[in-house]
Amino acid sequence: TDEGDVTVTINNEEEMDAVREECEDDENGRP
Repeated sequence: TDEGDVTVTINNEEEMDAVREECEDDENGRP
């Protein structure tokens, strides 16, 4: 179960990074 939790945590971190990048792109793209 510990290994599964670690994998889920890594996936969540990657998803959060992608969301942050998308948010930054949106802000920069707006006039």
